[in-house]
Amino acid sequence: MKIDLDELERLAKAASPGHWIEDDGNIFSKPLSDERERRINAMILDRSLPHPDDDKGLDGYPLGFIAKVPQFTVNFEGDINYIAALDPLTVLELIRLARGQK
Repeated sequence: MKIDLDELERLAKAASPGHWIEDDGNIFSKPLSDERERRINAMILDRSLPHPDDDKGLDGYPLGFIAKVPQFTVNFEGDINYIAALDPLTVLELIRLARGQK
């Protein structure tokens, strides 16, 4: 198997920057705020409150949203953690190491 480091580098640079974070089956490129966690807990206690993901960006998704892995998939935990771990910063660092750069 041949790995095209140039293509991987191009894809990583084109993706949303930063370290990606997993939260309840979603991948985000921005840290989750304490306010979002507070609002989730409040919504659990009072279902009449709006869901915290109602704060959406221009694309209609929560700010920093990258992807969602359905929680009913066979290997949900493994898949979601793998996607989050291979964020662009990590991939670019792996490419640097593979090329023997310091």
